[in-house]
This record gives sequence, C-alpha cells and structure tokens, in this order.
Amino acid sequence: MAIRPIATPLNRHLLENPESCARSSERKALAFHLIEKICWVAFLAILASVVFVSYAGVTLTGSMPFALLLTIMISPAFAIGASRCAIIGTIHHKNGQFERGVAHQLQQIAAWEEPQIRQFLLEQHLDVQRIPVEILREFNAQSPLRVLLPLIARFRHLRDVQMQLEGAAQNTLRQRIAPQPLSETALKIRSVSVQHAWMVHEFEAFPKGLEAAVLLYLIQNPIVPHLTLSDVGTISAKSLQDRHVARTYAGIDPYFTFHADLRRNPISLGQLEQNIEPWALKALLFPRA
Repeated sequence: MAIRPIATPLNRHLLENPESCARSSERKALAFHLIEKICWVAFLAILASVVFVSYAGVTLTGSMPFALLLTIMISPAFAIGASRCAIIGTIHHKNGQFERGVAHQLQQIAAWEEPQIRQFLLEQHLDVQRIPVEILREFNAQSPLRVLLPLIARFRHLRDVQMQLEGAAQNTLRQRIAPQPLSETALKIRSVSVQHAWMVHEFEAFPKGLEAAVLLYLIQNPIVPHLTLSDVGTISAKSLQDRHVARTYAGIDPYFTFHADLRRNPISLGQLEQNIEPWALKALLFPRA
C-alpha cells in the first residue's frame, strides 16, 4: 500500500515496509555475526602465538618483547568485541524474525476494506470517531482506514506472540498445584521449569502485552510519529521468588512505573493479571485516550 509523502506526519510504522525492515535487520545480523567470527579467530590466533612462544622457549630481542606484550594486552578486546557482536547480531536476528511476522500478517489482511477494519476497531474497543479520518484521507481518499493496516498487522503479530508465550507459561505454572506426588528429582525438574515459565510470564509475555496496548493507542492516534513503551514508563519484572517476597512481605507489587512527569501511580502485577487483554491494558496505560 503506497503512501504519498505530504506534510502531515504519520506514525513511523505506517511509513515503513516490514519486509524491507526484515531484510535490513537480517543483513545487520549477518554482518555482526561475521565480525564476531573474525574477532574470535584473531583472539585464538593471539593465544596460539603466545603459547607457541612460551613453549618453544624462543628468545625475544629488540622490540619483539614489547610487541608480544602489546598483543597480549589487546587480546581481551577481541574477546569482548566478539561477545558484544554476538549479542547485537542476535538482537538484529530477532528483530528480523519479528518484522517477517509483521509482513506475513500484513499480507493476510491486505484485502481488508473499511468494514473489516471497523470490526477490528470494535473488537479492540477503539472508537473510530476519535481516529483522525480526515487526515488519513489525505493518504487514501477512497478508504482512509486502510492507511492503518500496517499498524494493525503489527498489533496482530505482537498479540499472537504474546498469546503463545503466555499460553505456554500458564500451562507450566499450573503444574505448581498438581495433586499427584512426585519424586525428589521430578520436583526439582518441575521447580526449574516453573521458574523458567514465570520468567517468560514476567519478562516476555506481559511486556509484549503492554507493547500491544501501545500499538492500539497508536492505531487510534496514527499521527503520533513515534511512541514506544519506554516513552511511557519502565517495567520492573522479577523472578518468582522476588515477586513472592514483594507481594507477601513488602506489601507492594509494582510492575510498571510511569515516568515522573506523567504523575501516575504505578501499575501492579495484580492489575495486569486482571486486565490481560491489550485493550484493557491500553486503558491502564492511557486512561484518557
């Protein structure tokens, strides 16, 4: 869906091509992983040289000792650089996978017309009367709501990812109250799996739910050029043990803290658990929107 450039701003996701974003992220991931391999090769070559000199008993003369000392000193930089490149490459790889998912969703809804879009807005508790349709008409005179399709596709993919993560986590967390007796080994294995499920629940599923809520806000306010969850506040995810302590002994359960200039009380994990749907989370994040 081509959007002609005019003076009126639109959210960046409406102007981006997710397929192009995916290819860009994949190229960056490939480049960083290649640099990572080069750094490890250089690091191993330095170690091999040092070991050879040490065991061969070679006598160094002139500037050679200083060169060897300098080589030993800079070798950790290659290892650190390789590790950082691996992390950055993995981030770009995940971004590429996500953008591929968005592109796939966009293909699935590419044929949506105004009735399907209005039905989606209704399902997500969004008021079409509050969407600046006249501004969108500048981009698509015949079907202004179709301008929102890239944001809708991004929301649908993020929502699918959230549901998959939360569904898998909840299946494991329910095992905590399984009535059947277990052996000590089985109990340890279940404990590890439950802790991992909780990490997915707090560190992955809920953040994606909140991000999906931000996307719903942007669908209703598509002329906001750029807005992310970090622009609104910060997440305080905790391990299962730490969350239990916070709830039981500290008497507090904050999960999302708004930035100070917004002057809003934090949102507790309990509130989020009672409002798991993105449209309900949107009401918590943007109560006046």
